[in-house]
Amino acid sequence: MKNCLKVVTTLVALSAIYYTLDRDLFWKSVWTADTRWLFIAILLFFPCQFISAYRWYFILSGLDQTIPFRTILHHSVLGQLSTLVLPGQISGDIVRLLSVSRRRKEGVPILLSVVIDKFALLLAVAIFVLVGVLAPGPVSHLIGVHIAALVTAIVALPLVLVFCQYRSDPGVDLLMRVCAKLPFVRGQLIKAVGNLPNLPQMPNSAVFNIIMSAVFLLCFYTAGAYFVALSMHIEINPVDWVAINAIVSFVQIFPLTVGGLGVREGAFGAILSLYGVPFSQAIVCSLTGFALGALFTSLLWLALGSIECETRI
Repeated sequence: MKNCLKVVTTLVALSAIYYTLDRDLFWKSVWTADTRWLFIAILLFFPCQFISAYRWYFILSGLDQTIPFRTILHHSVLGQLSTLVLPGQISGDIVRLLSVSRRRKEGVPILLSVVIDKFALLLAVAIFVLVGVLAPGPVSHLIGVHIAALVTAIVALPLVLVFCQYRSDPGVDLLMRVCAKLPFVRGQLIKAVGNLPNLPQMPNSAVFNIIMSAVFLLCFYTAGAYFVALSMHIEINPVDWVAINAIVSFVQIFPLTVGGLGVREGAFGAILSLYGVPFSQAIVCSLTGFALGALFTSLLWLALGSIECETRI
């Protein structure tokens, strides 16, 4: 029933966007796109994949999980590929968790690695949204968004520290009891928190590297989206764009529609309209980024899969 509702929500969102589009402006934006900026955006796609995979590999290594980087890269790309057809980015995290946990006895450290990875990235997104306070454009006036980002950062940072460092502390038991009362928290997450004392503790330097790598990764994502926007002749102050892209990224985390379709485009259209960008032009920008990501993620996954097959042979 939930999956059906999400498919229906996706269709409704896309239908609403379709009937509000200026089709002439839509196709004009497509045919007049500057391919030079698109080429730069494509080049930035590959470092994003390697940085994302290496972050996960680094976290797993800190938890004494020895998994080859090539395998981690393959599962990481699979998780991103699944977000194209499943609701929200959280679905991709579940897919990569299940894929890498297959045939492994210790599932708790792998689960914990995904949780640390997600909260560190969430913290980075919140930081980027808060950059909007310094932006010269309309995004600086979104006080409610900035407050939500500040609350997210205040919550995410302690959780990253707890999951990375606290292994024998009364706070762990308190956190486990609080999490157990939340209806959306899975039993496996509670088990992971309960098994924290049995896992190695990460030093401060490792925690710092995890958070900074999340910020670094988001810089690449933001730059790629910015060059896609430039290709569509959308010119916005880079500081404003940092906050805009982070807000849209935060919206995509929640499993509302399949692949984030409709929600992402609506968010881009609503925010960019504050800058005088026509809604149809904003939609072209969003769909172009989605199409490029889908194409090259699929190609990379197929390439990695063929390498894995040849290695086994």
